[in-house]
Order: sequence, then C-alpha cells, then structure tokens
Amino acid sequence: MSNDGLVARKTFTTLSTDTAAALSTTDIADSTGVVAKKLLITFETNSIRCAYGGTTPTTTATTAIGHLMVSGDSMEIQGASDVKSLKIISAVAGAHGRLNCTVFT
Repeated sequence: MSNDGLVARKTFTTLSTDTAAALSTTDIADSTGVVAKKLLITFETNSIRCAYGGTTPTTTATTAIGHLMVSGDSMEIQGASDVKSLKIISAVAGAHGRLNCTVFT
C-alpha cells in the first residue's frame, strides 16, 4: 500500500446498521477538520455492502447493490469526495459488521 505522501492521522471503529449510512464527518476528518484523502478499511465481523459516488447500497436478496465485503477483507478509498460519499449497510439484517478505518490526509 502506497501512502502517496499522505500521513495516517487516526484510526476509528464503527458498526454497520440495517440502514445505509455514510460514515460520520467527525470520524473521516483529522483533528483540524480536513476530510481524509484516503481511507483504509478493514472489515472485521459480519458481511457489509458498501457503495460510493452517490449509490446507496441495498441488501435485497436477488438484487443487492454495493460491494460485498466479508470479515478479513480490506479496501482503500482514494479521494476526499469518494471518502465522503461512502455508504455502508449490514449485508444481513441484524448482523452488523465492525469496520476498522484509518484516515490519511
């Protein structure tokens, strides 16, 4: 993983829910309020669907939308606009997933 001159500012954890939601603005910004230019996410428990760029993830069995991430997967999101637009939802109702996220600015 290349940091492209960026510096890791903090790491936080969050849980998915049964409703698609963006990550908290407070979480994805550094201590000065600058939104992450890169976000590294590790998916630790239960499956999660995620989407960004204006798409809302869904969990409908045959027509689910969003990338399915399972425990042990990780992903990087580049660019503040994509970091801000990320939305997550539990892939299975009631089985909320834990994410570990590191903010780079």
